[in-house]
Amino acid sequence: MHFTWKKRLAHSKPGKKADLILIGLDAPNAVPMYDVYAQLAYALKGSDVETVIIGGRVVMRDKKLLTVDEPR
Repeated sequence: MHFTWKKRLAHSKPGKKADLILIGLDAPNAVPMYDVYAQLAYALKGSDVETVIIGGRVVMRDKKLLTVDEPR
């Protein structure tokens, strides 16, 4: 079975909720980027995630959780 991302990804529209992650690409493990899917699967890691949006709500921004009280 041939899999294509374009058929699987939903389109973002105003008023729609979305789950999204924003990944920093300035770490040494993020370059060179020849194949974005291979990079996501094999080279990038959780610590590269900078922002997380779930259901349209930002739950992590600039690597800081906004929904959990972290010990200081």
